[in-house]
Amino acid sequence: MSFAKNMMKLEETVETLVLEGLGAREESIGAHFGLLGHVIRLSHYGVPPDTESSMSMPPHYDDSVVTAIVQHEVEGLEVHVGDGRWVAVPSETGTFTFVAGEQFRVRSDPRLILSCSRDC
Repeated sequence: MSFAKNMMKLEETVETLVLEGLGAREESIGAHFGLLGHVIRLSHYGVPPDTESSMSMPPHYDDSVVTAIVQHEVEGLEVHVGDGRWVAVPSETGTFTFVAGEQFRVRSDPRLILSCSRDC
């Protein structure tokens, strides 16, 4: 439970910073959090089932507001940057990668484009 609570607090901090950077008013940010439900989902990806492409998961859009990813020193996460390019996200010890999901992208007037992740 303490891990889930800490992750939710970290996610809220990241969302707040992004929303403030986009010019959202404090009361709008508070209303945003008042409408959210939170889910913590842990996933572990083993050996890629598609040995030809080495993909564990097909390209997809996260349907969440924000997804926090810990790669545990395993390379392969890529994000689509909106202009047709996929960019590798480096795996660094002790770091989280936050990916803006569809709900965040829609709410931010498509100014956030890092919304599609691909694990290879």
